[in-house]
Amino acid sequence: MGEGGDFQRSKAKAEKAIREHSLQRKPARKPGWRRDPRAIAEQAKTEYNPALSSAWLLLGKCYVYEANLPKALATFQEASRIYATEPEVRDVALLWQARCYLIEERASEALELLQRIECTPNSPVRQTELFHTVAAEYALLRGDYPQAITSILHLIPSAQPRLQRARLYYLLGELYEGMGATEKARKAYQKSERTSLKPALEFAARLKENSLNPSHKDAIRTLTKLVKNPSYRAHRSEVYLALGQAHLAVRDSLRAEQSFRACVDSALGSPSSMAFANLLLAELSLSRELYPEALEHLRLSLPHLPPSHPRYDELTSLSASLIRLAPLALTLGQQDSLALHASSPEERAKAQAQTAPTLLGMAQILYGELGESKRAEALYLRIMNDLPKTKERPEAIYRYLLLTLREKQGERAEMLRHRFLSEYPDDPRAKLLAQSDYVSGLEARDALATKLYHEAFTAYRKGQGEEAEARLKQFGELYPDHELRPQALLLGALVRAQRGDNEGFRRQLEQLIRTTPRGDVVELATAMLRKLDGGHRVMGGVLTTPQGLIHPQERPIRTDSLFTRPHPAEIPELLLIYPIDRLAAHEVLFAITAFDYQYFTQRPLEVTPWESSSLRGFRIRGFQSQGEIARYLQLAGEVGGLLPALPSECLLLPITPKNLTHLTQETLVIYRQWLAESSPSTPTNPSEGLGKTSR
Repeated sequence: MGEGGDFQRSKAKAEKAIREHSLQRKPARKPGWRRDPRAIAEQAKTEYNPALSSAWLLLGKCYVYEANLPKALATFQEASRIYATEPEVRDVALLWQARCYLIEERASEALELLQRIECTPNSPVRQTELFHTVAAEYALLRGDYPQAITSILHLIPSAQPRLQRARLYYLLGELYEGMGATEKARKAYQKSERTSLKPALEFAARLKENSLNPSHKDAIRTLTKLVKNPSYRAHRSEVYLALGQAHLAVRDSLRAEQSFRACVDSALGSPSSMAFANLLLAELSLSRELYPEALEHLRLSLPHLPPSHPRYDELTSLSASLIRLAPLALTLGQQDSLALHASSPEERAKAQAQTAPTLLGMAQILYGELGESKRAEALYLRIMNDLPKTKERPEAIYRYLLLTLREKQGERAEMLRHRFLSEYPDDPRAKLLAQSDYVSGLEARDALATKLYHEAFTAYRKGQGEEAEARLKQFGELYPDHELRPQALLLGALVRAQRGDNEGFRRQLEQLIRTTPRGDVVELATAMLRKLDGGHRVMGGVLTTPQGLIHPQERPIRTDSLFTRPHPAEIPELLLIYPIDRLAAHEVLFAITAFDYQYFTQRPLEVTPWESSSLRGFRIRGFQSQGEIARYLQLAGEVGGLLPALPSECLLLPITPKNLTHLTQETLVIYRQWLAESSPSTPTNPSEGLGKTSR
């Protein structure tokens, strides 16, 4: 709940009335009063001024509207105690107390008060507007749309003023729409449109009603008229946005793009419309494989999206991938143009030789980061079929083979294997692919390569340069074509820098840049080499100035690739790691279950035990968005949350199933560092002691 208004004068009057006009002296008892129910009830009272109940309720409401919920709760609790024998006042105070609980998302406590009122015989508030309002708010918090609709239908006939009735119709339409009852939603929006006296609400209801029109042509016709209507000039950007979405519904992407661009041009006073229009333009550009244009639209959209947006993390990750992909797409366009206009076969062959690494880099980003297997396949096929004499062709066939295996395309994988063996029998990978159980061999090969790289990285972190070099040498001899090769070359350069070998550091960086397609690692190596050319020297594994100073804004060097970022549409899970020497599994499970029951009652989360060779924990799954995970982490770290109730050694980490397979006692520190480097804004930033997720 945000900041409220100023109700000082109303509070002062209510407090003065309570202070100066309270009557607590009990009336005289007549003989035989215990046989008179009215006399008994009169003696049970604690306040005898009938007008003060309004003052108590006014004081509590002032605190609610000021967003001072603790004082509001205390006031309504005191009112319900003072008027415990007067249901018409007590139950109203209980309902307002329940509203305070609902604002704080304490649904179970609000439910107790509602049930208490429902169980009270002949309660005078059970058919009031306030009761149905609280019941609707409780149902909305729990996501119980049918019950919320029932309560709202009770509210609408008596809702005053007229604007409130229009708002309730609009809310009713949203609930019907969420349940898939499109026709009922349309009728509710139409009633809201006719009832509303506010142009903004009438306009919003009209747009909603049009968006649900089963005849998209009718919707387009209506929205086109609205664009030309001067009465809606202030809302023209929203009309253009709705018109573009209507064109998309009939798969008219050209007119949709025109409408979205018109929305951006007319959205100077509506950043949210501009952001959404740019987001849709980015998606249109992605569907056409126009990656630089998609990046530009995404850059214009993201600054205007709040972090609470359900797709914010996904779009941020997409933007990071497009930053790497867009330059490659531009380079590819230039190379294709050079090849097309080449005046001789030699020039054409030279242009094609430069094109193949670019295609490989694009395919790696498209499949590895964006999950676009079809587009990655098209790029591999282009190298295989159109660039037969390039040195990258065997690498393209091999990566295409791995892609088909991951995508369960057995027949195509077998075809690619035979093609690789027939065309490149002397390639070091041919021996493995010739085996009958080559799939198991590839999996073991990948696991061993990752293990060697991880061991080299661990040795580097411990300052054991010779051990790291031995592992990297073994990695290079056995797996010269592995996808971790760029990271291994960079790690080799850092090992040389660790012992102060400037020339070896330079040679390794130059080899990395010369033999690797563009990407994060190459950009980092290029930046390091540029510093060396500028007179910097290495000392202790980091770049320094001649005076031994490091610029305070220098970005930390990322060297670990054991863990990978999730796909844009992938929702991670949470892992709670606990010390087995201090806690039993059932104690941790009880703490998680109690916390989930308190804060996450809308949908059950799946909690299952997890263990590796040296770690024990529980996996928490079932989240629907990144926002839910962020909220879980925030609440878990607060006072009274999950982590303060457990020993300080417990860790709560977001993780994907793929990264979970690599997590051990030895890689835990690396994962926490990688987590900070991958998403520094996350509340699990290890540089801040894992913030609210761990101590």
